[in-house]
Amino acid sequence: MPSVTVNTHVNQGGTIKVEAKRNDSNNFRTKISITITRPIPTKPVINSPDILLCSPQTITASASNATSYNWTSSGGITANSPGNTNSAQITGVSDGTVMVSATSSVCAMTTASSTPNNVKRSAPLPASLLVTANGGGSPDFMCNGAGVMLNAYTAEPGTQFGIWTSSDPGNTILNSNGGSAYFNSYVNNCYGIDITVSNCFGSVQKGITICVDNCAKGTPIYNVFPNPAKDEVKIKFDNAYTIEQLPQVVRLFSEVGGKEVRMVQAAEQYATAAFGQDRTITIQVNDLPRGTYYLQFVNRAGSPENVRLVLE
Repeated sequence: MPSVTVNTHVNQGGTIKVEAKRNDSNNFRTKISITITRPIPTKPVINSPDILLCSPQTITASASNATSYNWTSSGGITANSPGNTNSAQITGVSDGTVMVSATSSVCAMTTASSTPNNVKRSAPLPASLLVTANGGGSPDFMCNGAGVMLNAYTAEPGTQFGIWTSSDPGNTILNSNGGSAYFNSYVNNCYGIDITVSNCFGSVQKGITICVDNCAKGTPIYNVFPNPAKDEVKIKFDNAYTIEQLPQVVRLFSEVGGKEVRMVQAAEQYATAAFGQDRTITIQVNDLPRGTYYLQFVNRAGSPENVRLVLE
């Protein structure tokens, strides 16, 4: 009996066609087709989002045409899958990632690894937490009695939003629900609003400064950034105000003991070419202890306004 040996190529299947006929007549023949398939495995997908690993956890992956799975990890994470199945127990001592590839023993093929899943085993990072007022940055300004919505965001898994607090509870209204809060005040000042977030490894606090003004007396609008700051703080004044309307003195006080640690004669800065270009004053703070401070702006009438500043 005739036989045929089939070799497949380029990881694809195909069709074999066979025709049988008599040599003495073309009228006696038959044809058959045989389809050859190669069950190529698909790139697996881990069936869970990023993980906060408070205790050992089992996760699974999915792939078509896979006969086994190959789990790998990085950082302080370990993935254990006895039998190389589509499930693995995840343990660890520090942050890391986990990935998996799929193999087909039928075709002796292994896929590329899945997209890494982040596995967290540490407290929330302040840099991953964003607090905004009405979608803006920090500090923000509010007309007296207008009210603003505050929102906290983080992409870290398993983070719980906790308590919102005000630096001056007696003069502020603060109603919160999870990562959102409503803030209002009828007293002109700058207020620090903080939120505490946590997971099973610890907690962190981050906030925003809201400055309240009656929006009727033409007080110069300024932006203090970055806040929190590290090496320097910039104060940028709105172009709509004349030099005469700007603060004459800027002082920086420590929250601890109320000690003055910096004093800038702002009026002298206004005459410089650098200020004329961008209407910005820069204060170096890299030598100061990390913590909470207050910038005080004093105008020609001697009236002060305060802005809460965090150094980290």
